[in-house]
Amino acid sequence: MRRCVLVVIFLAALPGVSDEIAWAQASAPKLEICGGVTKLWGHTNGSKFDDGGGEVSGTFYFNRLVGLEGEFVEFNYSPPDAPAYGSDFSLLFGPHIAYHRNRWVSPFAHALVGFTSGDANGPNYTTIDRSAFTFGVGGGVDLKVWRLLWLRPIQADYLREPFPGGPDVGFPPALENNLRLSAGFVVRFGSFGRR
Repeated sequence: MRRCVLVVIFLAALPGVSDEIAWAQASAPKLEICGGVTKLWGHTNGSKFDDGGGEVSGTFYFNRLVGLEGEFVEFNYSPPDAPAYGSDFSLLFGPHIAYHRNRWVSPFAHALVGFTSGDANGPNYTTIDRSAFTFGVGGGVDLKVWRLLWLRPIQADYLREPFPGGPDVGFPPALENNLRLSAGFVVRFGSFGRR
């Protein structure tokens, strides 16, 4: 009799357990929002500098693998060996590919295009507005913390930004080749169901 009761309990619980395992292994979000901090190391016209700032991005997934990402980043910088300082922001968009088959780890890659704009203060208190087409490629990894909350411990990107010159204030044209590292938290919404 006791064995029979245990078998009945096991069989009754099995569908719920198998559903939970399937959801945990194959959950893929429809939308994710990331917020965090970022650090950029730049190289332009023989000068090196580093910037710090904040980043917000959102990715809308078309299916379990491919999505469209939009990213906004703001930097405050002061190049140590250049007579300029100011602030920049970037607005980038592009395809985002992520692997959602693992319950705890989700690597991703993206290719982003858009623009970087901002101001720089030069000699004699002059200011120039700068804008440049921006191209970036990179990727990272997300680690599950709790339910919808994930940690993004690392995201690495290469950014290319050809800024035009400003002869009136002493800025030559600048082709920036930058490395950017970011970290933050990701919140996921929705699901493409179970497989």
